[in-house]
Amino acid sequence: MENNIQKLLTGILAVSVLTASLAGCSAKGDTSSQPGISLSQSQNESRQAGQPEQEAYFLDVPDEGWTPVSAGMWAALKDSQVLTSVRVWVVSFEGQTAEQAKESLAADDYQADGDTIQQEKDNITTKGALYESNGNTWGLFYSYPSGEAEQWEPELSSIAETFQLSGK
Repeated sequence: MENNIQKLLTGILAVSVLTASLAGCSAKGDTSSQPGISLSQSQNESRQAGQPEQEAYFLDVPDEGWTPVSAGMWAALKDSQVLTSVRVWVVSFEGQTAEQAKESLAADDYQADGDTIQQEKDNITTKGALYESNGNTWGLFYSYPSGEAEQWEPELSSIAETFQLSGK
C-alpha cells in the first residue's frame, strides 16, 4: 500500500524547500511572550487553527542546525544542506478523535506502541504522538534514517517534548 501521507509530505517539503530558497522566507515565531526563550536560541512555532476559540500549539525548534521548510515543518541542516530525511512537523487532524487519526495512520502502515505511533519505510523511521483536545487531534511527527537513530533520536525527541497545545 502506498503511503499517502508520506507522499504528500515529501511533495510539500520539496516545494517548500524550493520556495524557501527562492524567497528567503522564515517561519520564526514571536517569542516575546514565551518566558526563557530568545530568538537567537530557538525557532518557535505558535499556530492557531481556524477560529480564535480553537486550539493552537507551541513547538521549540533550535535555530542552529534546523531550518523551516513550510508552515509547521522543519528539516535538519548539515553543511548548509537541507536533510529532507531528518525533519519534525505538526499535522492537524481537524474534527477527528485521536482514535480516528490512529486508524487513518494505520492505513499508511503506522503502528501504535503505547502513546507513540511509528512507521518504518524505505529505511526511514517516523515517530509521532497524537494530542486530542476539544474534538480535534494534533499530531507531532519526526523522522530520520533508520540507521542513524543514535544521532537523531535524542535531539528529535527533545524537540518533540516541547510540543504544547493551548486553548485560544
